[in-house]
Amino acid sequence: MSSNKDRLYVALHARGGVPTMPGGEDKYHWALVIAPKKEKDESRGIRMHAKNVVQIGGTQGWVYEQVDSISLAPTGSSLVRIRIAKIVDTTRLLETLRNIPVTSDSPTWNCVSWVRQALQALGESEGILGRRNLGWEMVRDAAMRYVTKKRDEGRFSQEGDWDTSKVPTYDLIEECETRP
Repeated sequence: MSSNKDRLYVALHARGGVPTMPGGEDKYHWALVIAPKKEKDESRGIRMHAKNVVQIGGTQGWVYEQVDSISLAPTGSSLVRIRIAKIVDTTRLLETLRNIPVTSDSPTWNCVSWVRQALQALGESEGILGRRNLGWEMVRDAAMRYVTKKRDEGRFSQEGDWDTSKVPTYDLIEECETRP
């Protein structure tokens, strides 16, 4: 078995609005990202997420979006990434994620709900992921702790001596920071 498998990350992005979830998770936009094991400056990835869009008639609704060939360099909204798994079968992973239900019927359903459902579905599927940490509470708590730590360190305010060409990354499998 190759040890050069792509990696699966939870990515948190800045978003507007007032958080309404008890843990404040919806202060951020949550997505999943596939990236190569060994990233280079020109490396590309895939982003999968639930996106809130304005529909015909002006109403808002959630849709699944898969964006192929994204740059893995930081954007204005990129905050942190949490590595949660090694990928064994990318095709089946993407198929599984495309089949996660997206709903606009509930005012409390959002991108965080979609990531939670996605992690559960991937955890129940055999042969898609290798080593992994997909438990929702563990992933959520690690992501919220890490983004708070980076905020408190001044990482997002351009204070300090940071390598801003990389998204801060925490490896939940190895339980260590890989990119400050």
